This record gives sequence, C-alpha cells and structure tokens, in this order.
Amino acid sequence: MKWGTGDAAARQRIGSLTREELERAGVTRELAEQWRDFYRAEMRRNQANPSAAGRADLMQRAVELLSGGQRI
Repeated sequence: MKWGTGDAAARQRIGSLTREELERAGVTRELAEQWRDFYRAEMRRNQANPSAAGRADLMQRAVELLSGGQRI
C-alpha cells in the first residue's frame, strides 16, 4: 500500500491512491473492506495506536475506488 508510518502518512496517501494500482496489487473490494474493518476495530481496542485511524480511512478510500469511485 505504501502507506508510510503513522496517521499523517496514511492520510496523505489517500490523495494519490488509484484503482489501477489496487487492482495491480490484487486488492479486491472485499479485502479492502476487511482491512478497513480491522483498523476500525483496532482504533476501538487501542486508541493509542498511531496508525489505525489513518489506515482505516485509507482503506475506506480503497473500498470507494474499487466500488467505481463512489463515496460509500
């Protein structure tokens, strides 16, 4: 995913993530949803995790891109 380290790096990556690169990497909508849900659960479990919120948002963007670019 090349999402860097920490919340800010993951959030910055949201703007450059493309559907094409996700597809080249074999990321499906279902996989992106699983990772998004994992990071959301991690945010609840460990609020001190410095990366979970940004990665959850990044994976949400991946879900959107793999759903035709629509915000869901």
